[in-house]
Amino acid sequence: MDTGTWGWLIAGGALMASEIFIPGGVVVFLGLGAVTVAVGRVVGMLGGWVDSVLTFFVVTLFYLVTLRSLLARYFSGESAVTPPPEDVAAYGEIVEVVETVGEDDQRGRIRMQDSTWPAISLRGTIPAGSRAVIAYRDNLIWIVEPLEEKSSSDPEEVNGAAGQF
Repeated sequence: MDTGTWGWLIAGGALMASEIFIPGGVVVFLGLGAVTVAVGRVVGMLGGWVDSVLTFFVVTLFYLVTLRSLLARYFSGESAVTPPPEDVAAYGEIVEVVETVGEDDQRGRIRMQDSTWPAISLRGTIPAGSRAVIAYRDNLIWIVEPLEEKSSSDPEEVNGAAGQF
């Protein structure tokens, strides 16, 4: 084996080993491409540097397109989506409905923290001027629910506290 072949082999091994420190499933395929070039040089299929570099690019691209998507099904990383603390603090907050909020495509606007925001409801239409409760946020749109107002016939509200009649 000549020096160029050893260079491809060592570079390929180093790239594959560096996947431990640089996760993502890309560097290992670069290393696999370099090892493939080294094997091609050993068996005599590749001679010069132009052939080696061209083969490296083509083989690495092939590995990335085919093997990465195949292996990603079996070796997927952990992913967790957590809402930002500002959103969590807003959940359950009572807001004023500025423009009528409806379901699905009938976006309205709510007033929250001295600004108005687009909103939709999952439980019917909420007319302008009423109040709503923030359930969660989907991208820039707040999902709200109508505020369930206590009726004056509720014994707790009429008598002041639970258990006092």
